Amino acid sequence: MIRSFVFMCSRLVARISVGAALIFVAACDDDYFDKSHYEEIIGRAFPVENVAREHRWTIVDSASAEPLRYCFEDNFPQEGDYDFNDCVLTVSPTVDGRTVTLRVSLDAVGTVKQIAAAIRVKGVRADDVMPVAVEGDFDTDRPQASFRIIDTDAVLLPPSHRRTDDLVVRLFNDAHWSIGRTLERDGSVRRHMYNTVGTSATDSRIPHSTVRPAVAVYTLRCSTEAVAAAFVAGNMDVFIIENFNGTYMEVHTRMFKTDEVIYHYIASPSDYDDPYIWALQLPAEFLYPTEGTAIGTGRNGVFSGAYHTPGHSFAEWAADPVRATDWWQYPSKQMVYPSGRNR
Repeated sequence: MIRSFVFMCSRLVARISVGAALIFVAACDDDYFDKSHYEEIIGRAFPVENVAREHRWTIVDSASAEPLRYCFEDNFPQEGDYDFNDCVLTVSPTVDGRTVTLRVSLDAVGTVKQIAAAIRVKGVRADDVMPVAVEGDFDTDRPQASFRIIDTDAVLLPPSHRRTDDLVVRLFNDAHWSIGRTLERDGSVRRHMYNTVGTSATDSRIPHSTVRPAVAVYTLRCSTEAVAAAFVAGNMDVFIIENFNGTYMEVHTRMFKTDEVIYHYIASPSDYDDPYIWALQLPAEFLYPTEGTAIGTGRNGVFSGAYHTPGHSFAEWAADPVRATDWWQYPSKQMVYPSGRNR
């Protein structure tokens, strides 16, 4: 009995060791930092073939001040599962004269990695904005077991903590803590999937929780009404920060993909100036895919994934940005997280 147990344990350790080695090799693969190899790898993995080279990857009017939903993959610059639910944020700006209110809702966390987040407002100088109030700070009571990815308590990042003159608003250091606020017995933050797992028997095996979104409201005072009026979709650089290969890397929408706001991590930004994405800016009503469900795939004329309706599919829009621009209104109901379930 003991002999069998030792044999089983040795096999388990061997499997774990092999798995860890594979993960290490993948994480350290220089091909991801070599333009020719990187594009080849991501191109093969991306769920849509023949992606439009100059795709902006947004259907939102750049002048819009409407609420927007930001959906992220957490694995930049490697391929992901393309469910775009690793971190889901809804940002609702309100402008009243020189006063701007940003209501930020952390709706879902579909990863086991610690994720931080911030907002840069492109073209709005940090010196032209002052914080007035914050309701519902995401980082309240964050435990020591959680890394301090954004290394300041300031709501608006000071010059020493940003690589830009633009305004940068700190949101949170740990998405799991912000939305779940639960510790494991060993004192670590519980890294469940929050508000991403479906209802099937297979899905139920994934450690997950259904919770209400975490909400914080930021009230800012601008130097002029013109500055306040610049808080529009085209300037809103909502991004997450993750650990990759021993450094922190930012994940931005396509418009700001190679911008480095807090961390320096890309030797040559032009190496990543390609059409592949790890983040999407969408109308706030967008329903994000369930855990492990690709947002949409298109290969050899076959569409699948959460948004696969012919004539209204994600894949058609990815291949041609003027086609199927209403794709986000045609979800496959069983493949998206139910509307209102986490609200």
